[in-house]
Amino acid sequence: MARNALVGGALAGCRLCNAILTGLRWGSGDTVHMELEPSRDKYLECVLDGVGEEDMSVELNLRMAYVAREGGEWCDVAKVLVWKEDEGGFPPQVVLEMEVAAEDGDHAAKHISGRRANPAVSSEESFSKARMWMEDCTATHASCPKLGSARLPTRVLDIEPLDRHENPRVYITRGESARYVALSYCWGGPQPLTSTTATIDSNVRGIALKSLPQTLKDAITVTRKMGCRYLWIDALCILQDSDDDKSREIGQMARIYRDSYCTISAASAKAVKDGFLQDRPYLGIKGDWFTVPYCCPDSGGLVGAMHLRSEARYEATKEPINQRAWTLQEHLLPPRLLIYDSYRLRWECQGKRASDGGAPNLLRTLDFGRIPQSLREKVLAARSARRDEQQPLPHPSSDEPSLFRCWARTLENYARRQLSVAADKLPAVSAFAQDYADITGDKYLAGLWQRHLGSSLMWACQVHDGFGRKGEKSSRPAAYRAPSWSWASIDNRKIFVEQVPYPGDVELVRYNVEPLSLLVPFGAVACGASVTLRGLCRDVAVRFGWRGGYVDLWDPAGDRADKLGQCAPDSPDELPREQGGEEVVRCLAVAPTAINDGSKGVRGLVLRSVGTDRFSRVGTFSVLDRRLKTWLSSASRETVVII
Repeated sequence: MARNALVGGALAGCRLCNAILTGLRWGSGDTVHMELEPSRDKYLECVLDGVGEEDMSVELNLRMAYVAREGGEWCDVAKVLVWKEDEGGFPPQVVLEMEVAAEDGDHAAKHISGRRANPAVSSEESFSKARMWMEDCTATHASCPKLGSARLPTRVLDIEPLDRHENPRVYITRGESARYVALSYCWGGPQPLTSTTATIDSNVRGIALKSLPQTLKDAITVTRKMGCRYLWIDALCILQDSDDDKSREIGQMARIYRDSYCTISAASAKAVKDGFLQDRPYLGIKGDWFTVPYCCPDSGGLVGAMHLRSEARYEATKEPINQRAWTLQEHLLPPRLLIYDSYRLRWECQGKRASDGGAPNLLRTLDFGRIPQSLREKVLAARSARRDEQQPLPHPSSDEPSLFRCWARTLENYARRQLSVAADKLPAVSAFAQDYADITGDKYLAGLWQRHLGSSLMWACQVHDGFGRKGEKSSRPAAYRAPSWSWASIDNRKIFVEQVPYPGDVELVRYNVEPLSLLVPFGAVACGASVTLRGLCRDVAVRFGWRGGYVDLWDPAGDRADKLGQCAPDSPDELPREQGGEEVVRCLAVAPTAINDGSKGVRGLVLRSVGTDRFSRVGTFSVLDRRLKTWLSSASRETVVII
C-alpha cells in the first residue's frame, strides 16, 4: 500500500488507515504491510478490499503470538511493520501495535482468540470466570500448592451465613484449620473502622455491614462468591492500638498470605472508601476500538467483525496498590491472586496468568519474581526428613543465583514505593524476607544476606546532586532506622542492587544486628547495629565537584592529576558542598570488576570515620584498570567496624 492510498483512506474516515498513519514517519516510496507476530502453528489471513477508496487494499496477516512470561499464553496481537522498497524489504520497522478482539458468537470468534475486556467485574459472568480459574488451578497446576485447609490466622472475619443481610463478625480462632481469603488494599489514610483493644469485643459480637467502607464490603462479596467463609483484613484482624499485637501479627504475615486460599488485590482503589467492583470504563487506556470486516479463512465466504485498538497500553505500575510499599509482599507471597485493576479482572498463580478479556502482551503487568513452589516444597521436604530439629537446613546452592535475582528485583521495585511511616522501611518487606530466609537458610542482616554479603553491600543510589542535575532526592532519615551499610538507611526511589550473588573480597569478622522486637525477627532493627569486615583499605580524598552523578576520588598526597576513581554517593549531603571543599575518606574493596575490554578494576564502599576504628558508609567507589596499580600500591588489609 502506498502512502497516497493510506492518506486517502484516512481522509475518507477509515480508522485503520488513520491508525497506521499515526504510527508512521514517512519517507518517499514506502510500502506498508500489516501482519501479526510470527507463530509456530496458527496462521490466519484477512484481506480488506475497498477500505477508504476503491483502488486501495490492505493485506493483514494474523498470527498467534506467544507471550513468554510466567504463565505465558497465546494471544492475538497486531503489529504494523514497514518495509522500504529501496532496502529490499528487510528489516521491517515496527510502527504500531494494536489489540485484536472478536465477540463471542461472531464468525470471527472461531479464528481470533482475543476478547475485549469485560467491564462488569461484579457480574455473575465475571465471578464465574474467577471460580473457573480457581478450579483449573486446583485440577491442573502442578506448580501451584494444593488447595487444602490451612491454620487460620489469630483473627479472621466470619462472613457466614451467606445471607447478605447477616452482619459479619471478627472471629478469634482456636488453632483450627479452614480455607480463608486475604485482602490486599490501600488504606488511603485513617481507617473509619478498625479493631482496637476498646472495640474488639464489639467487633466479635458483630459489625454492621453498612458501617464498613466500600472496599471491605466488596471484599466480603468476592469472598462469598468464591465460596469461602473467612476473610482476613488487617484493619479488623490486628489490634491497631497495640504494639505487641501488631508485632506478633506482622511476624505472622508471611504465613498469612502464603497459606491463603487466594488473595484479593483491590488494585484500582486509592482508598478504602473507594471500593473496587464498579464497572470499568477502560480507565487509563488510550485509543478507542474500531471495527473492520474479517474474511474467515476456509469458510465459504463468511465475513465476521474484527475489533482493533491502537495504543492500548495499561501500566500496572500506575495502579494505586502498586504505589504502596506494604502491598508489594502481599503480591509476592500468595499462591493465587484475584486482581481487580483499573481495566479488568485478572488472575495470577504460579501456573497461569489470565484475564477476563484484553490482550496480555499489550497490557504491561508487573513481572514479580515469586519464589517457585517446586523449590519451596523441596526445602520443606528436606526439613521434614531431618532427625534433629537443630540440624541446619540444606540450602539450594544451585538455585541461589535465581533466588537472589528475585530478591534484588524485589528491592528495586520496593524502593520506588511509598511509605506513610518512615520507620516501616524494614517491617514492610519483612514477610518476604522471612519467606526468602525459610527457603535459603541464609542469615538476614538488616536487609542484607550473610552468604552473599559482597553483592548485598554493593547497593547504590541514583542521586540528585542539588545543583539541578538529574537524579533522585536522596537522604538519610533524622531518626535511626538502619545501619549506614543497609539500603534501608536511605530514602531514595531509585536503588540499584547487584543481580549476581557473590561473597565478595571481604571477610565478615562479626556482626551485631538485633531485632527491635523478637516477635518480628525480620523487621526493624535496634540502634547500634554494626558489621566488622576485613579487607583491602586505603585513604582517598573526595573533593567538591560532580561528574554525571559521581564525584572524583584523588590521592590525598598527590595533586589534581592523580585521580584514582569515582564515588557514587548515597546522599549529596554527606560530601563536600562548598567550592574547594575536601575530605579524606576510607575505601574498602569489596568486589573485583571485569570490564568488557578485558581490563579489570575494583569496587567497594566509601567510609567516613566516626570514631576510633568505626566508620559509616557514604557511598560506593570504582577504580578502573589504569589506576588499579596506583590504588593497590597504598592499600593494606585492615579490619573496620561499620555502623
